[in-house]
Amino acid sequence: MGNLHAFDTEKLDWSEVRAAGRPEPRSFHSAASDDTNLYIFGGCGLEGRLNDLHRYDSTSSSWECLPSNTSIEPRGGASLLVYTYNLFLIGGFNGKELGDVHTYDIVRKQGWQEIQISLSWGGRY
Repeated sequence: MGNLHAFDTEKLDWSEVRAAGRPEPRSFHSAASDDTNLYIFGGCGLEGRLNDLHRYDSTSSSWECLPSNTSIEPRGGASLLVYTYNLFLIGGFNGKELGDVHTYDIVRKQGWQEIQISLSWGGRY
């Protein structure tokens, strides 16, 4: 647990990526990527659910813990996507199904902002 692997599309082979500053091992985390970055949010760590945000930069082969805020509830199983210069985090589970939506500006790195919308389905299934 806690390992990152890369797939070489020419050699058709997997290799372990070794980079300093990697996040603590976790399961049920959310992941999304853009051209050169992999973002990891939350999940279940060794001591419970997490609400941290990390970025792996494939050009420098380095991890960065991004500034976040504690207003977003720790969770696992959320959906995470990158659109333009924002991350969107949707739902998840923290003992109950969550139906909230948050956005994170990946350029300004100023923390999560909740988007007030009404989801009739009450959570992600």
